[in-house]
This record gives sequence, structure tokens and C-alpha cells, in this order.
Amino acid sequence: MIKSKKIQEAILEYETVMVEAIQQTKTSYSFSQPITLQITNNIRYAGRGITSSSNALRKNIALVSALRDKFIWQNIQLDVLKDVHKASKTLEKILAEYLSEYS
Repeated sequence: MIKSKKIQEAILEYETVMVEAIQQTKTSYSFSQPITLQITNNIRYAGRGITSSSNALRKNIALVSALRDKFIWQNIQLDVLKDVHKASKTLEKILAEYLSEYS
């Protein structure tokens, strides 16, 4: 059993952020699937190459909207991953301090 309140709080924060990240990933994935389909459907291809002109792509409102939505979901995901990184670094620091006391 962990007796250090500081370590307990850091572990709880890390676990909370990880659960949020997992939930956000599932949500982002489910919302991104139709957005990705919209993007694909609004671009003209010839084999693996894109044949749509830059001007046609810029004027395609459905494509611009889909790309904006994709960008928003990716930014949300990035924010969640930043929180995971921060919680991980905090936990690492607290554990290092705790372990250095017993070395």
C-alpha cells in the first residue's frame, strides 16, 4: 500500500488523464470516420495521385468544412495527449524524489 499522499494523488491524476485519453480517442475515432470519408469523396484521384486543382479544392465548401472538422478533432486529441504527458512527467518527478529518499 502506498502511504505517500503525494504519490497517491499523482497516480490518481495520471489514471484519470489516461481514462480521459482513452475515451477521447474512441470519440475522436468515431467522429473522424465520416469526416475522413467526406474528405476522400471530395477529392478527385487518378490512381494514387490527386487530380483536383488547388483552386477547385479551395472552393469546395464540403471539403473545407470536413478539413476544419478534422483539424478540430485532432487539436482536441493533441490537448488530451499533452495532459497525459504532463501527468506522466509529474508522476515521474514525484516517484524520483520519493525513491531518492530511500537510496
